[in-house]
Amino acid sequence: MNDDWRLRVILSEQGFTHRLSELLTSEQLEHDLESSFHDRVVVSIDGPELFCYAGTRSQAEAVEQLIRRLAQQHGWELTVELAHWHPTAEEWEDP
Repeated sequence: MNDDWRLRVILSEQGFTHRLSELLTSEQLEHDLESSFHDRVVVSIDGPELFCYAGTRSQAEAVEQLIRRLAQQHGWELTVELAHWHPTAEEWEDP
């Protein structure tokens, strides 16, 4: 799996982060994401933050659209940051 792109999602309440993770890893959405992209999107949680790792920018942006749609459906406020891994600097940077 290629994970050069990362979405960092911060929701207004930590409980929403866990619920969003459940939605993204639900069987139906996971199947949709896998069939839409060559590489899988990996979802992880660190406290109040949810991270999605993707192989391409277009894949990360598509996941961002899905996350924004889910947040709107549930009335969640969120902040999303897109970053790209810089292998030489060994850090995440703005695209």
